[in-house]
Amino acid sequence: MLKCLKKIFNYSLSVFVAISAMAISPSSLLAASSITLKSSGAWFESAYAEWEQYNGASSYNVYYKSSSNDYTQVDNELIRGTRVDIPGLRGDTNYTIKVVPVVSGTEVTSATAQFNVTPATYDRSGYAFFNGMTTGGYNEDGTVKSNANIVYVTDATKDTVQLNGYTGIANILSESARKNDKTPLIVRFIGTINVPKGATSYPENMVKVKAADNVTLEGIGPDANISKWGFCFQRSSNIEVRNLDFYWYPEDAMGFESNCSRIWVHNNTIRTGHQDNPSESDKAHGDGGTDFKYTDYVTVSYNHYDSCAKTSLCGLKENATYRLTFHHNFFDGTGSRTPRVRYFDIHVYNNYYKGVSTYGIGASVNSNIFSENNYFEDTNKPMVISMQGNGGTTFSSENGGTIKAYGNKLVNCTNYLPGTDYYEAASRDQIINFSANKGGSTYNNFDTNASKFYVNDYVLHSADTAKEMVLSYAGRMKGSISDSTTPPDTGDNNGDTDNGDTDNGGTDNGDNNTGDISDCVALGTYDLNKSTIPATECIVNNITFNVRSVESTGVKLRSNNTITFKVASSCTLKIETTGKGVTVSSTDGQINFSGSTSNSVTTEAGSTTMALTAGTYTITGAESGSNTLMTSIAFY
Repeated sequence: MLKCLKKIFNYSLSVFVAISAMAISPSSLLAASSITLKSSGAWFESAYAEWEQYNGASSYNVYYKSSSNDYTQVDNELIRGTRVDIPGLRGDTNYTIKVVPVVSGTEVTSATAQFNVTPATYDRSGYAFFNGMTTGGYNEDGTVKSNANIVYVTDATKDTVQLNGYTGIANILSESARKNDKTPLIVRFIGTINVPKGATSYPENMVKVKAADNVTLEGIGPDANISKWGFCFQRSSNIEVRNLDFYWYPEDAMGFESNCSRIWVHNNTIRTGHQDNPSESDKAHGDGGTDFKYTDYVTVSYNHYDSCAKTSLCGLKENATYRLTFHHNFFDGTGSRTPRVRYFDIHVYNNYYKGVSTYGIGASVNSNIFSENNYFEDTNKPMVISMQGNGGTTFSSENGGTIKAYGNKLVNCTNYLPGTDYYEAASRDQIINFSANKGGSTYNNFDTNASKFYVNDYVLHSADTAKEMVLSYAGRMKGSISDSTTPPDTGDNNGDTDNGDTDNGGTDNGDNNTGDISDCVALGTYDLNKSTIPATECIVNNITFNVRSVESTGVKLRSNNTITFKVASSCTLKIETTGKGVTVSSTDGQINFSGSTSNSVTTEAGSTTMALTAGTYTITGAESGSNTLMTSIAFY
C-alpha cells in the first residue's frame, strides 16, 4: 500500500497544478445569471473556491461528488462568506463541486456555479508509515473515517464548543476526555485562535493532549493561526497535525513529551515563539517549534520553519532508540536545532536550509543521523557533532553522536569539516564505521537495514529538485496555485526516469490565482520591543523593520524609517504609538480611515485603527526630526 501511495504522490505532483486549480469554462456554468467565481482550485486532499456575492443571497450551499456518486453537502462551518474550503477529499481523484446561492431561504439552482478539481495526494513517507500507518482521523486515501467526530473551532467558540459532555477545546483534548474514547477525532481550526481557557500556566499557554488516539488537528484554508499557544502531547498515538500556522508560542508550538508514537506533523508554518520575561535567557523566542521526547515512529514533512530560534529538539535522557524522519521541510532563517538529536535514529532528507545562523543538524549522545540529498544554502555549521574536535566545530559539551552524509548540496556555507563534523559516504548504501570522538558512539547503519528502515519505500529527489519542491509546497496552504506554475520534476535520483504522465487537458481561464500569501503577515497582535525585535534591520513574522532604534518599550521611527508588510486580504490594522504619529501608505492597496478611502494616511499619536485591502503597506514616522515610539501593531 505504501509503495502505491508513493506512486500516487509522484503522479499527483506532476499534474496537480494543471488540473487542481481547474478553470471555469463557459460550458460549466448553468445559467447566464450564475454565481461569478473569482478563483477555484485544489491543494493536498482538499479544494476551495471563492466567488462574487450573489445579489440577494443570505448564504450558500456547496456540494461535491466524485465520478457518478451522489452529491455530498459541505458542512456550513467550511463556508465563510463567499469562500469555501473542503478538506477530506481523496487524492488523485476528480471532483465536481457546485455552489448554490440561497435567497430568502430557498436555493436558486439556476444560478449554480459548477467546476472540477483534482486534489494532490499527501506524501505519506518516513517512519510514521514504517511497518504501520499514521492517519489520525482520516483514512489512508485522505477521506474522513466513517465513525470520526468532527469539531469546528473558531476564536469565538474555542471555549464553548462541546463534544461528549466536555466543553471547550482544551477539555475536549484532555486526558479525562480521551483516555476511554478511541473514536477518531478531527479538530478543524478556522481563522486565528487565541489562547483558550484550560491552557497550562507552566509551561505557559500549552493545551495538553493526553491519552489520545486517532486524532487530527488541522487548519482550514490558508489562514488558520494558533496565536500565542501550542500543544503538549503525552501518551498519545496516531496523531496528525497539519495546515496550521503557529506563532508567538511561549514554550513549544508542538511538544511530544512522553510515550507518544505514530506521529505525523506536516504542511504547517511554524514561526518564532516569544516570552515577555523568560526565566531562561534562551527562551525569549520560545523553546521549540517541534520537540520530541520519548516519541517513536515520527514523520515531520513539508513544514515551513520561519525564523524559529530553537527549531526541533529530539531526545532527552533516554536509553532507548527512537525513529524519526524529517523530509521536504523549509528551515528558513532558523537559529539552530534543525534538528538537534539524542538517542534517535533520524533520516533527514530532501530538506532546504536557507540562512541558518547557529547550526543545522546537530548530533549528540548516541544519535545516528543519515543526512541525504539536502540543500544547504548560506548556512553556518550545516552538520555538526558534539565535541568532535580535530578541527571540527562544536555546538555542545555533550558526548557526540554520528552523522552519515550523502548527496547533500552545500552553497555558500561556513564552518564545516567533512570527515570530522560528519562522514561523507561514497554511496547511499555504504556501510560505514564512524565514531564520535567524545563518548565513542559508533554509527549503527540503520539506513541500510530493511528491518529497521524503509529502504525502498520513499521517493528521493536530487537536492536541487528538493529545494524547488520545498519552496512550492512546504508550509500551510498557500491559497491557490496557478496553472502557469510548473511543478518540479518528481523523478528520483537513483537512476529511475520520470513516469511521463501528463495532465488531463484542463484549461485555465486566467482567473484562478489569488496569489501566494506565504510572504504575508499573519493575523494577530505583535508587541514591538527588544524581546521581540532582534535588530533595527530585520524581518519578524513577515514584517520588515528598518527603524531608528529598538527600545524596551517599543521601536522608534522617523520619516526616513520604515515598517513594511503585506496583507493577503482585507483586514483591520491597529497601531499603538506615543510621541508623534505615523504615516501609513501603499501603492497597491487602499486604506479606509475615518470614513475616507485613500492610499496614504497620517495619524496622531495614540491608538489608531484603519481598514486595509489586500496589498503591501509601509509605515513611517510622521515627522523627520521627531521620534515616534511604536509599541504594538495588530491585524484582525
